[in-house]
Amino acid sequence: MVGYPANPRIERTIGVADPKVLRPAGWIKVLSLGAALLFVAGFVATYVSRGLNPIALGFAALSVLAILGVLEALTLRVVLDVDALRVSKLWSTKAYPRSDIRSVTWAKGCPVSLGLADGRWVRLPEVGTSSQGVVNTIRAWLKRTS
Repeated sequence: MVGYPANPRIERTIGVADPKVLRPAGWIKVLSLGAALLFVAGFVATYVSRGLNPIALGFAALSVLAILGVLEALTLRVVLDVDALRVSKLWSTKAYPRSDIRSVTWAKGCPVSLGLADGRWVRLPEVGTSSQGVVNTIRAWLKRTS
């Protein structure tokens, strides 16, 4: 159009769907951060009052684990890209090509699972607000033509 500056970002992505990113619910991030802060506060209080003793070391170990849990909650994501479903965790990333995914399901007490073409079942991490919502999102992504 005449008079409107070209936006190179829009021009590059015309016809390409943005990937859908599913992340853990906000309350999980807040709860894990709260636990980490409690363990760190417990370590500091015990260390200041009694010095380095077994209880302080226990709080230190729990603090490290809780901080790793916070990092995991912040980095965990399931990305529905154009050609593959990618699961990114703190230490690893796995990709499942769209053509290899045959089904997606969930049941009460079980996580969302992908049925692959080779007969394997892959469990997805808890992301989104409900398992049913995650399953519906993935099913809609599978039905969409690229």
